[in-house]
Amino acid sequence: MGHLLSSRWPITFFVIGSLFYSNIALALKVYYTGAQQKITLAAGEQTIFRFDEPVKTLSNASQFSILPADEVSPDYAVLKVSPRGSSSKAEIHFILASGKVVRVNAVTVSKKSGVRTHGVYDFQPRREEFSSASQAVKLTELDLLKAMIKGDRVTGYNIKSISRKVGSSASRLKIRLTKIYSGDHFTGYVFNVENKSSKKAFDIELPLLKLGHPNNAILSQVDDNRLAPKGIYGSSTTLRVVAKSTASYYNLSLPFKEVVAKK
Repeated sequence: MGHLLSSRWPITFFVIGSLFYSNIALALKVYYTGAQQKITLAAGEQTIFRFDEPVKTLSNASQFSILPADEVSPDYAVLKVSPRGSSSKAEIHFILASGKVVRVNAVTVSKKSGVRTHGVYDFQPRREEFSSASQAVKLTELDLLKAMIKGDRVTGYNIKSISRKVGSSASRLKIRLTKIYSGDHFTGYVFNVENKSSKKAFDIELPLLKLGHPNNAILSQVDDNRLAPKGIYGSSTTLRVVAKSTASYYNLSLPFKEVVAKK
């Protein structure tokens, strides 16, 4: 059941003061269209959700504390969200004053996980993304992928080198995240993929690749889709994925099939 914010929320709110305003610079725009939006929150921390209009009702939020950000002058378009546990997750429905529904798949991650989170999420209708005629031309997903292949720096993107093992559905492949391109509109991931079998070769089925549920991958590219057995030249390759800015690398599904020798 939904909860009417104006009548069922606790009377006592907590002021986050300068913390709230200092997080403005970290805001990430999330354009909603009625589809589920995946949002990652850091365990033990408060995250600000800002909407383009007041939130009237919400549902399925028992694993999270959701309150107005300001106790002095409550604004139900600006909420603070805190996970109640280290692994809290839920699909929360925020029903706005106009009746529009923002569906948020909220997932809690450890601060040590390396998964990128933001202090503030700005939820706006999709139509506002291109509403300003004076808005600068944005880097397209294809431009980002080309830059990732070349190893170029990208204006407006923070590039972080990393070495982190990634679990996936491909149990016979060793996958390691090596680089992250973080921007407002897309996130780029660079993975090293290695064959763990010393006897069998595999083909990566790139068209079936998925990142998250629903799938947040937009474009993907691999230097060589065939992996030779371990210890042989060609047993590893580089995989690049351009995804939505809210995507998380740890939800990678990389289908592959065994190469059968022709008789």
